[in-house]
Amino acid sequence: MQIATKQLDAQSYMVKAIILLAGIAINFLFAYIIFAIFKLRNIDVKQMMQQTSEHVRNGIMGPIGIVSLMSYSISLSFNHFLLLLGGLSFSIGMFNLLPVPFLDGGQLAVYTIEAITGPVSDSTYTIGTFIFFLLFIIFMVYITVGDIRKLWK
Repeated sequence: MQIATKQLDAQSYMVKAIILLAGIAINFLFAYIIFAIFKLRNIDVKQMMQQTSEHVRNGIMGPIGIVSLMSYSISLSFNHFLLLLGGLSFSIGMFNLLPVPFLDGGQLAVYTIEAITGPVSDSTYTIGTFIFFLLFIIFMVYITVGDIRKLWK
């Protein structure tokens, strides 16, 4: 991993941006393909979303809630499952765009700041990453506890 980071750091800003945005673009492309197939087959996506949303009590869910929703969607139909996969792929792409240091959006933000102001010190980057990672872990624990509570209701 360290070698890949050094190789990426040696690239120009545009190359770094393209590399970081490529994975996110694949998430969006996958979602678009699924939605386009549904559109071409005249599948009523709104009705499918309403059926699936009956299972969702809260808009925020973690891994346990997502697995529960996936098993529910496959019990409805394979099309419901594909719709959920497309939605998840889009959501992961959007999440990955967040300017959080350990996500692609955060890396892009750091490279943009470096292109404008010069290099960010290692200590600043490490402290920022640690703070965001700690907040992310707290958030994931909160969401997971909420998912477990929903399963018991």
